[in-house]
Amino acid sequence: MRKWTFPLLSAVAATVVSLTVYADLPERMALHFSRSGSPDNWVGKPFGAFALPVLILLLSALIIFSVKLEKDENKRRRTEASIGAIAAVVSAVLLAVHLFIVAYNLGYDLSAAHFAVVIVGILFILMGNMAPRLTQGPLQWPKLPEHIMRKAFRFQGRVMLVLGFAFILLAWLPQSYILPAFSD
Repeated sequence: MRKWTFPLLSAVAATVVSLTVYADLPERMALHFSRSGSPDNWVGKPFGAFALPVLILLLSALIIFSVKLEKDENKRRRTEASIGAIAAVVSAVLLAVHLFIVAYNLGYDLSAAHFAVVIVGILFILMGNMAPRLTQGPLQWPKLPEHIMRKAFRFQGRVMLVLGFAFILLAWLPQSYILPAFSD
């Protein structure tokens, strides 16, 4: 049940925020942004206000129940130890995205590019901290001895931490410099 605590709290928080500001939201909500940072896809108010709370619960269920697919009992136990943290991170990211979308549609002057690099940086940092505890999946190729996989996951975690901080530092740059390959 502890695995569900943070996803449920995130979904409830997102729903409460949507219900609180629902009357102030526009009938057409911006949901996606172009490379230049301007909205390029809109949805109706009910979908825009309540799709992400539902998605938080659906993705959390998929993550939590996916551990049942692991055939090796030892790996399943080790994976179950970290699956709650993974579901919590995904829930937190989706909650942040929901809050950004709601705030943007309420008229706050927010930059999608700056938000994206910060949230990706935080995601990399959080997942980099979890990487050393993860197990080798049944579909991973090549199959490596457990001690080598632990070293590889520790290295992967350090790389993700460095990249996470680099993404967060990108937020200090003007929007046109964040990802020049993606600007119009």
